[in-house]
Parts: sequence; C-alpha cells; structure tokens
Amino acid sequence: MMINSLHEQKLSLLEQFGEFTLEQLRLLEAGKYEEMLTLFEKKDILIKMIDELDKQLDFAPNPEELLEKLKELQALNKQLEEKLNSTKTAIGEKLIELQQGKQSKNMYQHYIQTEGAFIDKRQ
Repeated sequence: MMINSLHEQKLSLLEQFGEFTLEQLRLLEAGKYEEMLTLFEKKDILIKMIDELDKQLDFAPNPEELLEKLKELQALNKQLEEKLNSTKTAIGEKLIELQQGKQSKNMYQHYIQTEGAFIDKRQ
C-alpha cells in the first residue's frame, strides 16, 4: 500500500515537472529567458524530490502509468532542448552581427583624415 502512495507522489511530481517544461517552452518562445531560468531551479528541486522517492521505493518496478509519463516527459524535454539550442544559435549569430556592426562603426569613427597642402617651389 505504501508503494502505491509513493508512486502517486512520484506521478504528481512528474506532472508538475511536465507543466514547468511546457511553461519553459512558452517563455522561450516569448523571449523571457530570466523567467525560464527560475523554472530550471524549480525543476531541479523536483528532480531531487523524485530521487528521494526512488530511494524509498528501493527499485520497485514503476507502474505502466509512470512509464508512460516518463516517456512523455522525455519527448517534451527533447523538444525544449532543441528549442534552446536553436535559440542559442540565433542569439550567437545576432551577437556576431552586432559585433561586426560595432567594428564597422568604430572604423569610421577612428578614421583620421589629415589635410595637407601641396606647395610647389617652382617659379
């Protein structure tokens, strides 16, 4: 009976983990990166709680419902990871563009034009 209760707690934590991941996907799309980072911290706490439950379950086999939830979360996390990587690439490209623009601007600002006159000594 206690194992069922622990499995229910684990399922609840996994569902929360999934909700946080979905929220991270929404925040990533909206460009709200700082808010997304706080969810990583919350997910870390959930992972530690799930690990503790697993220790209490002492390697008892997971019911089918939990296995399905784990597969669902794995796919969701893969989606998040792919979006994070593509966002990272896009931000990196934008940074390079900005740096190149800044370098071009600096070159024009530091361009020193000297004025001179030609003096012909011939008479």
